[in-house]
Amino acid sequence: MKSASPSALFLSLLAFLIFTPRTSNSSAQTITSFDPPNSTGTFAFGINLNGQIAGTYIDGSVLSPVTAQTGFIRERDGTFTTFQPEVTFGERTFRLPPRVNDINLEGDVVGTVPDGWTITSSSFVRHKDGSVVVFKGPGTVGSAPDPAAILRSPLPCDECIDGSGAAAINAIGQITGANGGSSYVGYLRQPDGSMTFFSPSTGSLATFPSSINVFGQITGYFKAPTPDHGFLRQRNGTFISFDPPNSTTTRPRSINLFSQITGYFMDSNNVEHGFLRQPNGKFVTFDPPGSTGTEPQSINFWGEITGSYTTSFGVNHGFLREPNGNIITFDVPGASADGTFAKEINDLGIIVGYYMDTNLLVHEFVRTRK
Repeated sequence: MKSASPSALFLSLLAFLIFTPRTSNSSAQTITSFDPPNSTGTFAFGINLNGQIAGTYIDGSVLSPVTAQTGFIRERDGTFTTFQPEVTFGERTFRLPPRVNDINLEGDVVGTVPDGWTITSSSFVRHKDGSVVVFKGPGTVGSAPDPAAILRSPLPCDECIDGSGAAAINAIGQITGANGGSSYVGYLRQPDGSMTFFSPSTGSLATFPSSINVFGQITGYFKAPTPDHGFLRQRNGTFISFDPPNSTTTRPRSINLFSQITGYFMDSNNVEHGFLRQPNGKFVTFDPPGSTGTEPQSINFWGEITGSYTTSFGVNHGFLREPNGNIITFDVPGASADGTFAKEINDLGIIVGYYMDTNLLVHEFVRTRK
C-alpha cells in the first residue's frame, strides 16, 4: 500500500484539527492514573492523535528481570496490548526488554532493546499489525544477546533517548534515532527499511536525534566536542545548528508540523531552562514560577508545550505552556516528592507521563481538559 505524501497527510491533519472543538479553559483538567495488569512500574512516553498511549512497564508477575520489562500500548477504551521484541540467533530466540520511546498516528511503536555484549542498543519498530522488526546500521557490533548485559539494561528514564536506538517515528513511518558503533551517528530510516546516516558537523563526536515531523525534519543535538548544540536537519539533508542565547548546553526534544522546536538548555550556572525556537530562528526562553530546572519534552500542532520542572525543594511538577506564554502547572494526585513527569502532548492537548507515589511505585497518567 502506498503511503500518503507528507503534503496530503498534513492537509488532512490540518482539516481535522481545525474543525475539532477545543475547550477555552485549559486549566480545567482531569488527571487519571492507571497501570497494565501486574505492573510494578509504568512509564508512559508517547500518545498519538487517536489517544493510543505507548510505554514500558515492569511486570511484577515475572520472576526473571530479563523478561519483566515489557512494552505496552493502551487503547482509548482502556485495554492493553503488551509485547517484547524477539531476535533469533541460530536455533535460539531471545525475548528482549524494550524501552518504548514513541508511537505514531498509525499505532506503530519504536524504541530500543539491549544489544548483548556491546554497550550500544538496537532499534525496533512494532507495526500496528503486531509484527516487530529489530534493526541497526552498519559499523555496529552484533552478537547474541547476553543475559547479563540485558540485566544491566537501564529502566526507562528521561535521558533514555540519548543513546543508540530509535527515538521517534512520524505519521508516514519514517524513524530517526542514533546508531552506535565506534561513534554515534544519526539515522533516518524510511518505511521500506532503507537508512541514511548523518552528522550535523564533520567535527561532531556524537549525534542524538530526538524528534521527527511529518515533513521529515529532524531535531536533536550533537557534541562538537563540547558543549552540546542543537540541530535542525531539513528534508533535503542540510543542517542548521543552533543554541539559545547564553546557553552552555542545548538539548532539543520535539519538533512540530510548523518547525517549532522545544527543549531545554543549561546556563553558566548549570541551571536548565526551557526554550521555544521559532521557524525564523528566534528564541523564546521560559520557566514555570519557582522553577530551579525546566525540561520541556513535547510540542504539539498548536504550539502547546509540556514537560517537567523542579523546585528548590527538589520536587518535580508537570507543566503546560500555552501558545500565548501562559504556564499551567499540575501534579498527579498522590504523587510523592519525586513528583510528576510529563512526557508528551498530542494535538488534542492530552498529556501523558508518569509519576512516583509515596510507596515509590511508578504509575502512568493521562491529563485531559474537561
